[in-house]
Amino acid sequence: MQNGTRIWLQWLAMALTVTFSMVTGQYFKPFNVSYDHRALIIDGQRRMLVSAGIHYPRATPEMWPDLIAKSKEGGADVIETYVFWSGHEPVKGQYSFEGRYDLVKFVKLVGSSGLYLHLRIGPYVCAEWNFGGFPVWLRDIPGIVFRTDNEPFKEEMQRFVKKIVDVMREESLFSWQGGPIIMLQIENEYGNIEDSYGQKGKDYMNWAANMAVGLGAGVPWVMCRQTDAPENIVSSYSIDLHSLDAIDACNGYYCDGYTPNSKKKPVIWTENWDGCQVETSAVEKYGRFMVQEECSGAEDKQSVREKQRKSVIFAPGKEADETEVGVWNKMVGTPQKSAVLLYTSWGGRLPHRPVEDLAFAVARFYQRGGSFQNYYMFFGGTNFGRTSGGPNYITSYDYDAPIDEYGLLHQPKWGHLKDLHAALKLCEPALVAADSAQYIKLGPRQEAHVYRGNNSTCSAFLANIDEHKESSVQFLGQAYTLPPWSVSILPDCRNTAFNTAKVGAQTSIKVVDFESTSSAKISAPEHLMIQKGVPLVSESWMSFKEPIGVWGDDNFTVQGILEHLNVTKDQSDYLWYITRIYVSDEEIAFWKENAISPSLTIDSMRDLVHIFINGQLIGSAWGDWIKVAQQVQFKQGYNDVMLLSETVGLQNYGAFLEKDGAGFKGQITLTGFKNGDVNLTYSPWTYQVGLKGEFLKLYAVDNNGSSDWTNLAQNEVPSTFSWYKTYFDSPGGKDPVVLDMSSMGKGQAWVNGHHIGRYWTLVAPKDGCQETCDYRGSYDSEKCNTNCGKPTQIWYHVPRSWLQPSDNLLVLFEETGGNPLEISVKTVTVETVCAHMSEYHNPPLQMWSHPNYFNGELSASEMKPVMQLQCEDGYTIASIEFASYGTPQGSCQAFSMGKCHAPNSASILSKACEGRNSCKIEVSNSVFGDPCPRTVKTLAVEARCKPSSSLYAGVSDI
Repeated sequence: MQNGTRIWLQWLAMALTVTFSMVTGQYFKPFNVSYDHRALIIDGQRRMLVSAGIHYPRATPEMWPDLIAKSKEGGADVIETYVFWSGHEPVKGQYSFEGRYDLVKFVKLVGSSGLYLHLRIGPYVCAEWNFGGFPVWLRDIPGIVFRTDNEPFKEEMQRFVKKIVDVMREESLFSWQGGPIIMLQIENEYGNIEDSYGQKGKDYMNWAANMAVGLGAGVPWVMCRQTDAPENIVSSYSIDLHSLDAIDACNGYYCDGYTPNSKKKPVIWTENWDGCQVETSAVEKYGRFMVQEECSGAEDKQSVREKQRKSVIFAPGKEADETEVGVWNKMVGTPQKSAVLLYTSWGGRLPHRPVEDLAFAVARFYQRGGSFQNYYMFFGGTNFGRTSGGPNYITSYDYDAPIDEYGLLHQPKWGHLKDLHAALKLCEPALVAADSAQYIKLGPRQEAHVYRGNNSTCSAFLANIDEHKESSVQFLGQAYTLPPWSVSILPDCRNTAFNTAKVGAQTSIKVVDFESTSSAKISAPEHLMIQKGVPLVSESWMSFKEPIGVWGDDNFTVQGILEHLNVTKDQSDYLWYITRIYVSDEEIAFWKENAISPSLTIDSMRDLVHIFINGQLIGSAWGDWIKVAQQVQFKQGYNDVMLLSETVGLQNYGAFLEKDGAGFKGQITLTGFKNGDVNLTYSPWTYQVGLKGEFLKLYAVDNNGSSDWTNLAQNEVPSTFSWYKTYFDSPGGKDPVVLDMSSMGKGQAWVNGHHIGRYWTLVAPKDGCQETCDYRGSYDSEKCNTNCGKPTQIWYHVPRSWLQPSDNLLVLFEETGGNPLEISVKTVTVETVCAHMSEYHNPPLQMWSHPNYFNGELSASEMKPVMQLQCEDGYTIASIEFASYGTPQGSCQAFSMGKCHAPNSASILSKACEGRNSCKIEVSNSVFGDPCPRTVKTLAVEARCKPSSSLYAGVSDI
């Protein structure tokens, strides 16, 4: 036993500490990475690895160190990120590695933190990113067909992938150079669409794998969701490595039954989706669980898109009838139906995956032989600018991740996963020593997997996959109680260190307010509260009216309808299509006599169109290749038909992505004329790219002295197609800053010249959310939704690094008539923390490394559970709002005392916690006394955080 303990401690030390070598820019002592059938092999040792997904351009460089540090503190060994081609090469041959796209800086920060990096080059990334990460100029290369055996595409793809590998090598960032990069990825989820290309798809996949390995990066390559990834691809790099194949990997909600296509490869989970929505009809079975088919697109993409189609026509001030869906709340009310969403779209509900289920999925993965798991996402962030894909994906990429969009911990998700990761680390010596697990059936839906190593190391996982019933089982002569849909982890095959269904981490309640110290209490099932009555961003605004139609000298006229992206090159969301028709007195008389109105029809349109007649907005429609039919009114004589086509994020998923395009397809026709339909398709059309305000760069800090701005009067709002600007002071402190845009309609926003993204106040359906979220059973997109009957997004992140203390320039372009006078600037902070823990909860995981436990002086039964409360950095616990040791009832912000209560509960908690950033309290009779013998006691606490008045942020233990 003593020898086994010594080995276990050596493994723990290796897993939890990293020796840094900063000589010649190295972050580690150079090491090789290979793999066998069980795991990645890091410097000669098998490893069980936990990875945290962070996409560097979805945060600012100033946020990166804190995000990486919180990921490490949460138990991550690896940071995972895609590489975003469109950001790094916006113009062909002109590379950018600056600002949010400073990939080298991001990788070096990961290395300096002691973490490894998995770099997913792609270069197709999907990622709910505009055009799947491809630069739009790529589609203009003659003869190109994306992601198939097509020479123009392969040439461009190889050039970019080689560029990234070369940059990483030149900066000495691969593991064998002392850098953090241990694994790369080529392509992305290609197996979902490979059949669309026939044999050319298979040929391309083999080419991509061989091309990648042939670049000599010296670390393994992954191909996720690619069950036919090549097996015998040898690295051409000259350092002493094993031959490296392309490892196929799993993506999904559950991957515990996944088997690679070769017994030589380890089980890798590249994307564990913790907050996306999936087409529920497209599923694939892996083991005993149903795994949804890829978060950004279902296997049968065409059927999904048929269900997605929405067509809404409205006139300003006219209510939509009950069959119309997807209309803008600001103009015609709340949508009555919802489409199938592949990610959170404007007008959609917000997904929430319970941490008990997420932890269950992760524990089951390692239980059944998995070795590398990545959270997609651990931090989601923000789709700044026009980077969100879709079409129609929202600006927030919060993803219900353990670290929220603003960089704050999402509790209890972060804390519960941190405990899970610590428990897994305790098992790592046994997991890597055993080639496979011993399987033991414990009951009809209960099972154990036991891993035994040399020198008496032993770890076990006990699973109850029953969705409804708790189960008592016998394992190695001891009794264990397993909650439904849970896994218990026994690092020593005897004592339970962690159960996925028993959450001991605190719950954090976030406040969005002008004053983070507001004392109002509001129930918030989504753990985010809104405080009302806060000061507005400004009472002084200026406006600039966007011209309707042609505004610049660069317009042009051609016969026929041009495809939107062929004209704009995605330099703007907006493209004007303008033509003119003549209407005779005879036509006017015909319509009056027959009490009819002509209509304009468009065979197929995406994403959005505003329809103007003679400069007046008469209706709009939005959807994904929908048919549009809009009644129109003409005057006698010449009439201008003006269509403003608009993209809201380019398609980011699917085969033949380059052919999807935007704007209009088919015929554009006027119906209801006396002598039949008038086909406008081949008429002369004048085209104007973008908005005048974009051309003038009205959002730029150094370009706001234009005399065209006028003071905005109260009676001038709401107004459509208008630019607005004002100046505001930054809120004090360091809390994240957001703009509350709930008073606006649809448009875009800039702060100090930084494009914070599109905004749109579409309202989610009133139904489809549950009052209580039951974690038990397989998660799917219809489960545990939130935000029903509310705008999908009203808060827009403004990074602190983009702000100055005062005179911050805010510029908006508003399309549909929102009111800027009601916009407010707020902060996001954790104001309340709560915890609820039984006296029979598992003791803290750090107790497993206590010397007295290993020398036998302290038994597991003598170790007591410990509750921890912690405010965010810079905050201290100001007061204990509720405390009861006994039988308290309710939940956070709604606790109440039960029949059993220790009267000293509040005083003990106040003494331990108030004035400190964090505190720990043992949950036991020895601390509180025994208020009710022979009754299981629970400690429930609610504490209030406020900004610290001193630099002291101590920790108290009782």
